Amino acid sequence: MARVMRRVLRQPLPTGFAPEPFALDGGPFGAFPRSRPLSNDERIVAVDTPGHTPGHISVICVDDSGRHVMLAGDTTDSLEQLQSLRADAVAPDPKVHIATMKTILAHCAQHPTVYLPSHDPESAARLAGAITSAETPVATA
Repeated sequence: MARVMRRVLRQPLPTGFAPEPFALDGGPFGAFPRSRPLSNDERIVAVDTPGHTPGHISVICVDDSGRHVMLAGDTTDSLEQLQSLRADAVAPDPKVHIATMKTILAHCAQHPTVYLPSHDPESAARLAGAITSAETPVATA
C-alpha cells in the first residue's frame, strides 16, 4: 500500500490547481445543519458529511427541476451501505458516520436526491437515469 501511495503522490498536479480551505458558514441546507454555497445562484452547495473521515464534505447540485444530485464522495461506498446505516471499517467514530448517514437519508426524504458515492458501480446508471434514492429499493441480503 505504501508503494502505491508514493506513486500516487508523485503524480503531477494540473496547472492552476490551488485548493483552498473554506468554512461551512452558509447555515443549514435541507437536513444538513452546515453548508456553504459554491455558486452565486446557490444551486451548488457543499455540505458537512463527516464520518468516513473528519472534515469530509459532499457537494449537492440542484437541477432545473429542483432535484438534488449529491456527489457524496466517500461518505459511503454504496447506496446500499447508506440505506443499511452501516459504518465503514475505517470510520474513526462509527457513531458520527451513522449520524451523517441519517442526515443524508433525512435530506433525501425532504428532496428528491440522486445519491452518487464515489465507489458505487451503480452511481453512473443512477445519474444517467436521474434515479433518486427514494426510487431505489433498499437492498436486502
